[in-house]
Amino acid sequence: MKKKLIKLFITVGLVLELGSCTDVTDTPEYYGVYKEADIENIQPSSWLREILQRQRDGLGLNRKESGYPYNTCLWNGIIPKGGNPIAKGWWPYEQSGYMTDGLYRCGIFLRDSVLMQLGCDNARYVLSHPRENGMLGPETLGESQWAFSVFARTLLAYYDYTGDDRVPVLLKKHFSALNDTLTNRQTCIIESMCKIYSYTGNKEILQKARHIWDLFSMNGGTKDNEVFIHEDMVSSKPIDVHGVTAAEVSKQPLILYLYTGKQEYLDAALGFYSSVERENELPDGIPASYESLFPKHAEALHETCDISDFIWSYGYMLMATGDVKWADKMESAVYNAALGAINKDFKALQYFSSPNQLLATEKSSMAPYGEEGLSRQAYRPGFDVECCSGNVHRMFPNYISRMWMNGDEHEIVAALYGPSEYRTEINGTNVCITEDTSYPFSGKITFRFALDGAPVKIPFTVRIPSWAVNAKLTVNAEQPKEYHAGGFSTIERRFKDGDVVELDIDMKPRTEKRADTGMNVYMGPLLYSVNIDENVEIIKDQFKTSAAFPAYNVTPASKWNFGLPENPEITVVSTGKNGFPWTPDSTPVKLKVTAFEIPEWRLLGDTTPGLPGEKIQVSSKCEEIEMVPSGCTRIRMTTLPIVESCK
Repeated sequence: MKKKLIKLFITVGLVLELGSCTDVTDTPEYYGVYKEADIENIQPSSWLREILQRQRDGLGLNRKESGYPYNTCLWNGIIPKGGNPIAKGWWPYEQSGYMTDGLYRCGIFLRDSVLMQLGCDNARYVLSHPRENGMLGPETLGESQWAFSVFARTLLAYYDYTGDDRVPVLLKKHFSALNDTLTNRQTCIIESMCKIYSYTGNKEILQKARHIWDLFSMNGGTKDNEVFIHEDMVSSKPIDVHGVTAAEVSKQPLILYLYTGKQEYLDAALGFYSSVERENELPDGIPASYESLFPKHAEALHETCDISDFIWSYGYMLMATGDVKWADKMESAVYNAALGAINKDFKALQYFSSPNQLLATEKSSMAPYGEEGLSRQAYRPGFDVECCSGNVHRMFPNYISRMWMNGDEHEIVAALYGPSEYRTEINGTNVCITEDTSYPFSGKITFRFALDGAPVKIPFTVRIPSWAVNAKLTVNAEQPKEYHAGGFSTIERRFKDGDVVELDIDMKPRTEKRADTGMNVYMGPLLYSVNIDENVEIIKDQFKTSAAFPAYNVTPASKWNFGLPENPEITVVSTGKNGFPWTPDSTPVKLKVTAFEIPEWRLLGDTTPGLPGEKIQVSSKCEEIEMVPSGCTRIRMTTLPIVESCK
């Protein structure tokens, strides 16, 4: 309640600061189905908390191990030149913006004073050093808005948590100084413009945000528009653009829809993401992107920046549409792509990763960028280009930020699943909901309600994933209700202290065929991969490596070359393992799957081989292979060829 009162007084003051009463509305209208919850109200627990702790204790508190610009002041000062000979002036600020945002949010979730202070120091420096024209950020950025739009998310999180009233005041001045003709990634400043509008109701900010986008996209586009001409987006035209640009720019009309209700904005985003899904999306939920979007195939790569950025953009799609498919994509991206792109101690990461990566070495990347490009599939603390080393820190905070959402009339939405806790206040009563679950390894989720006062009417909404066979929802051990897949279900009742809601989502193994004659195996949100033993070479004497933070070349030490019959037999094996679940040896669930070895399918070079042809010979003997969650692995074969059925 204290924080809400502070924000109320701030908002009243901002009416005077930001403009006349005709420019300000008391409550800006919102057209989305769901809204973000305050991140301070969300607390991850169990392994979700542990992954943030590993992030903090790995490269988070040791960011200098990733090299320039993470060995500088970040946004808490002027970043010196010379760290990267090919770096453009805005590069180190973009990269530092990623890291600052991720580590600050990580610190809020952990209540970690060091990481929170890092974010606060960076935010306060920028707020204390505006330029003469009112713009924020160093003079070296000029009028470029891309790097600042990344850092602006730190400012927004800082305002959400502290209520520092300088943030909306100074950002309003920054927005007023903007050039109207922003293009491509520069338009990403619209995200923070709309957020400040939602706080203040200042219509001038929203009108300028719309004007920027309309000039760029709606009115036939500009000469600098790569793929974001409105008609092309709506028609779902195939896209050829950098993956980060795709994820970041395409969500701007979506955000405008949230605050204007203009259907054409939503149509543009829906059409764009339909094209990405159709042409580019890999089985772990992230599109092929090295660096531009590429057609999907079994060993296609995606950039780690894109994992973070698409998770964030899918969250806006979920808020705008209320469609469970976007939550499903977010879970797939986190539990498969994100966890698969990091060393599980968070001391190394991949710049490029893939659902099929038999090799993760200094020479295994198929990206055509010379010697440096070849090394980007190895697990390293840092790379020749530094963006992923910063953006990796946003993956899990981005996900946790959208686990819990709000609807109208005190509606609480459990949108994404994982062990966590949500706290809020309703009509003077403090409400705490504890989500107790081993999800994504089990479909059993228990929500326990703790209230410190009288019963409160709460619409409590849970998600039934689109992959679910069926689901049962029980309140206080009463007769369960059954629900079909692919929707949100709401319980409306006066909740009291001690109430328990149990959701049991039926998780059964399933297979999905792909156009490249391959097949994937899933259970729940988890994508499964062949469990491959590793040969590991530790590298500690190269650039951006050390004894404590080495790089790794990882190659296979066991068979991997298997094909699946049309209808493989799949057995679920509970291992009984507890603790951190994201390694092949510690996962709680494995699958036993019938398969054929394909002797002719083998390594012939330094890169992962593609799927074999349809007529390739297979072993006459059918055997049972072990598959583990893809997020547990560092090397993996995930999409397997379809071969003749076992006899």
